Formats: sequence, C-alpha cells, structure tokens
Amino acid sequence: MSGRTLMRLADAGVIGPVVFGLTITVLTFLEYEFMIGLGWDPIHSSDVPWPSASALGPLGWVQVANFVFFGVCLISFGFGSIGG
Repeated sequence: MSGRTLMRLADAGVIGPVVFGLTITVLTFLEYEFMIGLGWDPIHSSDVPWPSASALGPLGWVQVANFVFFGVCLISFGFGSIGG
C-alpha cells in the first residue's frame, strides 16, 4: 500500500471515536424514555448496559450501524498504523 492510502486509513481510525461518541450522545437523548423504561439510570449504577442497550430501542438500527462503523474504523486505524 502507498503511504497516502495508509494515512487515509489511519485518519479513519481517528474519526471513528468522534462519530461513535456523537452518535451515542444523540441516541441517548432520542431514546431516553426507552432507556429509563429498561431500568437505566444516567446517574446511579444500573444493570442496563449503556450504550449497548440503545440497540434494542426504536432507533436500534442506528446504534448497530454505529458499532459496525466504529469497528471498521478501528481496523482501518490498525492497518494504517502498521505502515506508518
């Protein structure tokens, strides 16, 4: 692979966590009532695994896509850092 391609792969790995964080923040607000209904508490400890439980909600497909995107970005970062 060329150095330019490896740099782009590494950049994807840097962008991935930002997109992941923004997505889980927006989904938390949009699915707040659903999460509370599951027993999630944003302040105290609960048995509901946040943010994974948001994949069960009405916008769950967004969270699943977010997990896949984040995974692909991490793999890209790994490939990009190997060559660098």
